[in-house]
Amino acid sequence: MNPNLTHRLSQRLGAILCLGAGLLMAASVQAQTSFSTNYKNGSTYSIQGKEPSRSGKYPLYVHIGGTGEPYNGAWAMAAVDAAVERGFVAATVQYDNASFGSCTTIGGRAKGIFNAANASSAIAKLCSRAKVDCSKGIVTGGLSQGSIISVLSKNYDS
Repeated sequence: MNPNLTHRLSQRLGAILCLGAGLLMAASVQAQTSFSTNYKNGSTYSIQGKEPSRSGKYPLYVHIGGTGEPYNGAWAMAAVDAAVERGFVAATVQYDNASFGSCTTIGGRAKGIFNAANASSAIAKLCSRAKVDCSKGIVTGGLSQGSIISVLSKNYDS
């Protein structure tokens, strides 16, 4: 067989496989149910999330936005949607992110979100949801200051 023809067929087959995989992924999009709740860390803050519509218990994904970023903006909600598609209950958490703050300030924000011993924390509120099984795992993520808070989460609950 002509090596040039083989190369072109291989490229076309690869493109068809990618297109087919994309269509398959689009066809398998999970139905989602939205929810919102609040938590307290000195002040009352909002949590916005989504969960798979089908029954079951799921691990949790928590997204923390960056300095000045709306907690429920397009980037945060895209992260939530992507996590739900991968089989998580997912939420984005508001906090006082108007400024970056000192290490002590950022640590206090992380504690307010992730201290499971505090029934008013965001993580306690999220882990108490009917479809969440935090023993299956908790994944944290974020941007900028949110990524630092995400990394600090392990200091408040293993």
